[in-house]
Amino acid sequence: MELWDDAMATLSLVLVATLVAIVLSVPLGIWAARSRTVSAVLRPVLDFMQTMPGMVYLLLKPSSSSASEPPPASSPPSSSRCPRASG
Repeated sequence: MELWDDAMATLSLVLVATLVAIVLSVPLGIWAARSRTVSAVLRPVLDFMQTMPGMVYLLLKPSSSSASEPPPASSPPSSSRCPRASG
């Protein structure tokens, strides 16, 4: 039950992001289909975005913590390695 809140927060973020994407993209796509000017402006942008791997778009996400803030105690350092098995 402790993961329920996190799951619902994630679900709400996904649903809101999907709704925003649909609300923006459908009218823009219809407008681009009816107007050569809009299509000419959007096509290079969309062609460029299509060639990028999906992980690149995560670089555009603003960081959720500032550089002056220490990381949470529960997260391991980024350079940590798995300990070797003794034996």
